Amino acid sequence: MNINSLILLGQAGEAEAFMGICFLLFMCGTGIFSIASMGFVIWMVVDCAQNEPKMTDNQTVMWIIIIVFLGIIGAAIYYFVRRPKNRAPTNFS
Repeated sequence: MNINSLILLGQAGEAEAFMGICFLLFMCGTGIFSIASMGFVIWMVVDCAQNEPKMTDNQTVMWIIIIVFLGIIGAAIYYFVRRPKNRAPTNFS
């Protein structure tokens, strides 16, 4: 082996290490996002089941089905469309 091939091997090792670190960071980020989105979905299902006095039972079941089957998208739809309607504005005066 000459010196040029040893230099190339060293550079390849650095590139592989960098790619490994990038992959590890990507997987950690994906895991954190998955756990956070699952928590958000559970929070919206519980909120829908407990805090919807204006809806009938059929509407509550419909929203729970939407949240469960659409996952994070269904939870976001419920959060922005339905949830503000059942929250009264607070008056701090």
